[in-house]
Amino acid sequence: MPTYDRRTILGGAAIAVSLGAIGGVAGVGAQDDDEEREDEDSAGEPEFDEWFEDVDEAVDETGEDEVEIAVGAGDDGRRFDPEAVRISEGTTVVWEWTDDGGSHDVVHDPDAEAEVLENGGDTDDDDDDDDNGVDEDDDLEPEFETDLSEEEGHTFEHEFDEAGTYLYVCTAHEPDGMRGMIIVDEDEDEDEDEDMNETEGEDEDETGDNDG
Repeated sequence: MPTYDRRTILGGAAIAVSLGAIGGVAGVGAQDDDEEREDEDSAGEPEFDEWFEDVDEAVDETGEDEVEIAVGAGDDGRRFDPEAVRISEGTTVVWEWTDDGGSHDVVHDPDAEAEVLENGGDTDDDDDDDDNGVDEDDDLEPEFETDLSEEEGHTFEHEFDEAGTYLYVCTAHEPDGMRGMIIVDEDEDEDEDEDMNETEGEDEDETGDNDG
């Protein structure tokens, strides 16, 4: 049976402790990476119940060049249909008015986006500015808006070129829940092309360095 002196035993224990510590650090790093990826996946897209009362998913229209939304839908004519829609970058959304529910408009609400996306969905109009983090004197400019209209067949269109979540309302019936959401997904093909171009550029730089 082999025998070991005290120095050998202590040395082995030290190595084992070091390897354990390295493994623990690696495990924590991997966990942090996973959590960071989860945060990135959920960033910029609110929970539906933070904006709607009875909508739990978006209608998937990704890949379509044009998408239509009815203005003045529902039993009382005070809804958008669909209320939430997912599209791709570059898609044009066309809102078409019905003759139901009175006069309607379509107005992008970036201030609500700031509250819902950045402040945990706090859209209570009774809250003070200091509580919800939004200064009413520093309103953000909407990216799209229309005048009120009740004309049947009236249309308005807007092309969404940038990925993100866009919240909008009918200002006349927003208290009744007439709200909409457009979720614009990134163009994956464009991202792949950019990554490929970056890789080709790095390869060219390395080739040039080797030739030098």
